[in-house]
Amino acid sequence: MVGGYTNMDTNIDAANVPADQEEVQSRRLAEDYFYSDSHQEKEIKDSSISRHLGKYHWCAGFDSLKKNNLHILSADKILYAIGCTYHIFDINTREDKIFFSRDGEGIGALAVHPNRTYFAVGEKGEQPNVYIYEYPSGKLYRILRKGTEKMFSCMCWSPSGKMLATVGSSPDFMLTVWDWMDEKVILKSKAFGQEVYRVTFSPKYEQEITTSGTAHIRFWKMAKTFTGLKLQGDIGKFGQVELSDICGYVELPDGKVLSGSEYGNLLLWEGALIKAVIIVDNEKNPCHKGAIECILIDGDEIMSSGTDGYIRWWDINEVMQADPEEGFHSIVVPKHQVLIGEISEINNLIKGDKIWFSVDRKGKIWKISEDFLEQHVLLDFHSGKIMDVVTSPECNAAVTIGEDGSTRLWDFINQKEIYASNWHGKGMCVSWAIRTGYNQGKIVAAGFDNGLIRLLYLGPDNFELLYSVKVHDSPVIKVKFAPNGKHFVSAARDNSVFFFEIGEGSLLEPVAMTVLKNKINNVEWHTNSEKILVALNSGDVAEITRPEKENIDTSHSFEVPVSERQWRIRMMDFQKKKPVEDDILAPPKRPGEVAQEEEEWPPAPILAAVYDSSNSEKFIISVDAPYNDYLYICEFVSQRPIRAISTCPALCQNLFMTSNFLISSHNNGTFLIYSVENLDRYLIVRKHDSSTKTKKAILNPRETYIISVAEDSTMFITEIFPKEIIQNAKTGITMKPGAEPKYEMGIDVLKINEKPPSIVPLSDDITDTTIYSLQMDKLKTDEDKKRTLAEMKKERKRQEIALLRAEFEDLQRENSSLESKYQLNQDELQVDPEYTNTLYERNQVLLDEAQKEIAWYTELYKLLVEKYKKYFLDSVAIERFKVRALHTDAYVTSFRVMKPSEFLVSNLATIQAFLEEEGRVKQGSLLSETESMVSPGKFSQHTVDQNEFHEETKAEFRITSQQVKKDGKKKSKAQEERERRSKLREERKSKIENKKKQEPNSESYDPMDLRDIETAKATMGDFKLKTSPEYVVPKSLCVNASQKRRQMFLLMESSHNLKMELNSRLLALRENKSRLIDWIREQNKIINEIDRELGVSEDLFEPKFMDDEWPEDYYKVEDEDLDEYTATKALKASPRPPVEEVPSGSRNKSRNKHWEMTDAERQFKAHHDLKLLNEKNHLKEEIKKRIEHFDEALRQQQEQKYLLESDLKQIDMKLITFFQELNLLDAMEPDDQRLTAKIEKLNEDKQALLLEINEINKQYELHQQEQEEITQKHKEIYGQFNKMVEGNTYAKELQAVLDRNIKRKKKKKNKESEEEDEDESEEESSDSSDESDEDDDQNLDIVPGDCDPNLFEEVVNLREARLDLVDRSNAKKLIINDLKKKQEDVEKKEKNISKAIQNTEKEIQEFQREKMQKLNQIMISIILSQDQIQIIENNRLPGDLESYVLFTNAEFDKLRNRIIELIRETEAEKARKNDLDKEKSKLEKNNKRHEKKKEEEKKKFEAVQALRFGHAIKLENLKYAEPSDQLAKLKNDFMKAERDSVKKIEEAKSELSESRENFREVTKRNTMLLDARSKLFESIMKKNKQLDIGNKEIFKEEEESKQGNITQEQMSLKNVLDLQKAKIAELKTEISLFRRKGGHIYTKITANRRANMS
Repeated sequence: MVGGYTNMDTNIDAANVPADQEEVQSRRLAEDYFYSDSHQEKEIKDSSISRHLGKYHWCAGFDSLKKNNLHILSADKILYAIGCTYHIFDINTREDKIFFSRDGEGIGALAVHPNRTYFAVGEKGEQPNVYIYEYPSGKLYRILRKGTEKMFSCMCWSPSGKMLATVGSSPDFMLTVWDWMDEKVILKSKAFGQEVYRVTFSPKYEQEITTSGTAHIRFWKMAKTFTGLKLQGDIGKFGQVELSDICGYVELPDGKVLSGSEYGNLLLWEGALIKAVIIVDNEKNPCHKGAIECILIDGDEIMSSGTDGYIRWWDINEVMQADPEEGFHSIVVPKHQVLIGEISEINNLIKGDKIWFSVDRKGKIWKISEDFLEQHVLLDFHSGKIMDVVTSPECNAAVTIGEDGSTRLWDFINQKEIYASNWHGKGMCVSWAIRTGYNQGKIVAAGFDNGLIRLLYLGPDNFELLYSVKVHDSPVIKVKFAPNGKHFVSAARDNSVFFFEIGEGSLLEPVAMTVLKNKINNVEWHTNSEKILVALNSGDVAEITRPEKENIDTSHSFEVPVSERQWRIRMMDFQKKKPVEDDILAPPKRPGEVAQEEEEWPPAPILAAVYDSSNSEKFIISVDAPYNDYLYICEFVSQRPIRAISTCPALCQNLFMTSNFLISSHNNGTFLIYSVENLDRYLIVRKHDSSTKTKKAILNPRETYIISVAEDSTMFITEIFPKEIIQNAKTGITMKPGAEPKYEMGIDVLKINEKPPSIVPLSDDITDTTIYSLQMDKLKTDEDKKRTLAEMKKERKRQEIALLRAEFEDLQRENSSLESKYQLNQDELQVDPEYTNTLYERNQVLLDEAQKEIAWYTELYKLLVEKYKKYFLDSVAIERFKVRALHTDAYVTSFRVMKPSEFLVSNLATIQAFLEEEGRVKQGSLLSETESMVSPGKFSQHTVDQNEFHEETKAEFRITSQQVKKDGKKKSKAQEERERRSKLREERKSKIENKKKQEPNSESYDPMDLRDIETAKATMGDFKLKTSPEYVVPKSLCVNASQKRRQMFLLMESSHNLKMELNSRLLALRENKSRLIDWIREQNKIINEIDRELGVSEDLFEPKFMDDEWPEDYYKVEDEDLDEYTATKALKASPRPPVEEVPSGSRNKSRNKHWEMTDAERQFKAHHDLKLLNEKNHLKEEIKKRIEHFDEALRQQQEQKYLLESDLKQIDMKLITFFQELNLLDAMEPDDQRLTAKIEKLNEDKQALLLEINEINKQYELHQQEQEEITQKHKEIYGQFNKMVEGNTYAKELQAVLDRNIKRKKKKKNKESEEEDEDESEEESSDSSDESDEDDDQNLDIVPGDCDPNLFEEVVNLREARLDLVDRSNAKKLIINDLKKKQEDVEKKEKNISKAIQNTEKEIQEFQREKMQKLNQIMISIILSQDQIQIIENNRLPGDLESYVLFTNAEFDKLRNRIIELIRETEAEKARKNDLDKEKSKLEKNNKRHEKKKEEEKKKFEAVQALRFGHAIKLENLKYAEPSDQLAKLKNDFMKAERDSVKKIEEAKSELSESRENFREVTKRNTMLLDARSKLFESIMKKNKQLDIGNKEIFKEEEESKQGNITQEQMSLKNVLDLQKAKIAELKTEISLFRRKGGHIYTKITANRRANMS
């Protein structure tokens, strides 16, 4: 490796790679290679004053309008770009790490690797680069060169992280796909003809790319063509849908693409066509009210966000299945939505680790919790352009104003924002007042686009409004305090200039205004505060003298003539073209030819103008093109500029000048610093983005810091070294910055925390922009005076009418005080009855008209009320109400319970049906029944060998033959004894085998131990940790999403039922209270009657309901309520005079005077009063008792509610936990369903196979039964034959006839069956020798000697019957063998499926374990009292509870006791194990000793038996010791077959030798062809290389085609070699097959035998 590179061959699309990158393409970077920290890819040109004299200090701001300018680097780090810097911001510590652009012209785009181990920075400038850094080290890892011409607009990594896609901005809009690890271009193509906002790779296929931007979306594919790999893009066709810019889009799982639009609809793309336009209702309302900026997929939902500030969630399946019936519109209703902030415009939305970040166009970055319930502003800046900045005249403080209408106060020395305020209107300009005794240097003036000027005071906590006035009718573009602090000027976009004087309390007192003829660009005060300098868009500079208030008349208008002079820009001499006659190469001038006039540039707009601080009679201007290469020093007495100051070609937007420095701000993100002593040299500083305008750059009072603001919402603070800059400008020698420290004070000098009491607001803020400006107000004054006079006349008339009304009322009172006979009635008091009637009629008409006018609104509001009731109240099952106690302040509040939703009711019904069905289903399954019914091993127990039946019958035939051959008599006693002993041996053998099977081996266990082990497994439980890989999740804990939903629904139903139960009790209690109140009122009436009889008066307890006890009556209005309201209103309007009451005692006394009681009456009254008093006391006691009983019942309900609230709160917490679990289970549901479906499918397959095995066993038993019947018939044939030939001398010959197998023709069923199959013909040809033998056998069917022909014929018939049985038996054997093979195949499949079931069950268990582990990670809340917590340290809880476990005391005691028990059990088991080991070793020794003794005794026994009886033989073999004719026949057949095989082997060997010879010739010929092709290929390569060196660019495409042909040629040759290799393998296989025939291997032994035979 040299320089970090290793040479490697690469396969890239050469057609898409520039020629100057070929060297880069031919090398490959090592994976561990990093560029050095000092590496500089481009040389940054220095200015005439060293750029090191301007040092970065601080920056603030964020371009919230920029697309994709926020990325996540880690759980707590975000990445964004500002100007020429990019920042890594820690969201927890708020630490801001700043890194600078390497090329120095700004950051175009950012991207973060999918693994978050790298991030890419796409820069701006000429041929910008993409720099890739490793994270978190920050080392420069890779550089991607020449991806675009000017700047990168967007970038994206592929999902695997192997490729990086970049898109350039104007003018090339180049889409480039990179192999970024090797710094290589894979593909290039122009993305579109306009701006591209976003580029992404497909999440499924990395060969597919999507781009979107201005009025387009495009779908790309990396396709292989005949010229190589190419990018092919299909532009999305909008068709009849309105054209739209597209920023946000996402690829759906089914391959469709969902995109946003600038008018708020979601567009569903299928291919390059729009399949559906998503809307939310039939009114065709869009998905968002504004542009949709971002679309994401989050689980099973789609998230969309837009400029309306909302984030909405959509069901992904509904969106994918959107298929409009007519047109393009399809309705999809969002599932839920969240509003970010109060007023926001979401530009970007990204997901972090359990957190979300949102970029707000209002200048904010929002930090949002995962559940979107918590929203915090992480960063807050200006939104849009920063329009102006101003510094304090005496300290290091600055105020900025933005077009978002906000003003912000900065302490730029201490790098912080103090506070900010938002105002109505867009901010335009700002100025800081000179310090006076009143304002203390803490007043600024701000101008806005609505014509308002606000005076703001820097208060302790925020800007405080002192004065607000509308000065202009158009946007204010400039406000400026005069240097003397006594005057103020403002200029507006309508070319008006207004002069003010600053009065007492810093009040702006208008003086005069003037309107210029041309557009105003800038205004500056002269140092003497007597005149202003105005830069005009017409190319003029105007100097206006400030009007004096004493010399002008503004009684009718503020617009007055002012004194001014103007100067117009013209070319300087050096800018003129050289005359033709001065050109020595020009042709000579002809006589009489007129000289060519000089071409003069037309005037260009004066962008900025400022008085020269070294000479106030001169001024410096910046001019638009074509004058923009210079700044000009001018004076009014000169027609042309007197000096040109060299500057950068970019337009100068603003000039700022002090006594030592001139600063010019340019629209390429730079500002220049000149020393006034030498304007020929300048220091250029670039901090802002090169594609944005530097709005203004100014110095602080000590001229040590420059504050610059730009239109991209950024502010930079640059520290400068004034002495070194001045010295460098003078001498041209670069000096190092001074090492002495700078002592700069911040905003503390202003003492903003102190506010004098004299500072008070002079006016309220103006929010109504329709009010008159100062000039319009002045012009409207006369008209307003006339209107005021008219109002005064009306008021006088109203007063006269009021006096007349008062006089008439006095007359009415005087009339009422007269005697009735002198009083006038109402008719007589009416002066003009007709007029009164006319008034009544007119009022009635007006009332009727009013009724008609409000009828529609009355009906509307009624409908609205009904609608609101239906929306808010109809869904309420029980409204919240209170039941109050009667004697105490206690009360119980019910639950406000909503009616169960249709969704909940339907799901509960489904759950109920499921539970009922589940209760009816029996335990067990069809599979277990089938398994118990079918035994797969049953077939193998009954399946016999292929020749079992034939051998058994042969043995029986042989025995029968031997019996006939001996003497033709019946079985002797010896034969019967042998058969009996043979049967006994068989029985004894089977018993011995059964005993051996029952004998336990070394691996066997005691059945009692096995039973104990199973009992322990079933009862002891699983004590492994749930995190253990061996932990088995119990079935009771296995849960899926549907079960969790069922739990949630049941829990919600339980919560609803509990609330309804309490509410029903409270309703009953309220009814009891109502009845009790009615009863108490009845009793109080009785008591009042008693009191009247007793002549006493007392205040009785009168219970009543409060309004909150009957909330359902709140909206009920009865006629009585209206009457009461009317009476109360009338009473308030005219209160009655108080009425004097007469004491009751005096009335009684007067009555007593008239009547006195006798003694009897007095005695009777006393007895009656005592009875009444007793009755009254009894009633009061009863009332008290019932009230106490009611209050006690209410107290009990109160206690029950407290307990129920606790339970309901736990239910709510449980529901939250269930919801979190449900989200997790939903994410895992696809895997759960997949595994469930898989295990069900396997069980179904296994069940089908077991049923098939059962069917095979049934068929086998049937065929086995038929086989036994055939065997029985076979025995019957031989029994019949024995009877027939008993005592016949030709029994042997007849036996041979019966045993002979002859070739017989098959019985034909139809004509088609007469044709033989190919397999049968092959079999007949291979068995030709057997046919000849059988033909010989048929010739032997001759009656032997003088044997009875009839008997012979019967034997032949028996043979035919026997052969029929043999044919049937062979057919059955084939069927049985087929069943056996089928059974083996099915059993093999069943074993595979059983294995797959085991693996699937294991996979399910692992999945359930993983699911359980994730569920256990969910945080839950548990209610504990302090006495339950036993980890108190120093009377406090520990700060970290992560290392603690929650247990109840009982469980903790159980665990502690269990530990002791386990220790004891372990010790006991160890001791027991030692004893068992000892016993085991002892038993093993005894066993070995007994085995050894057994072997010795066995050997002795065998030796004794051998001496007595000879060697041991199997008695069974004695039956077959005699050779048979059949065996001799089989030997002859074998010899014939072996001779034929030898002949065939010889023929095969000769064919093999010929094939080998042919193969050698073909190989030799192919080798020669390959050698010739290789030489031809080498010559072609040499010639191509020579042609490439000669003219590489011209024949590039031909070279590629040749290269492709050569590659194809190589591939074809490779395929030929592969085919030949396969042919060789086939020949080898064929050779090995030739060595085999009939199952016999051709070996040396076979060859020797063949030689002996020959």
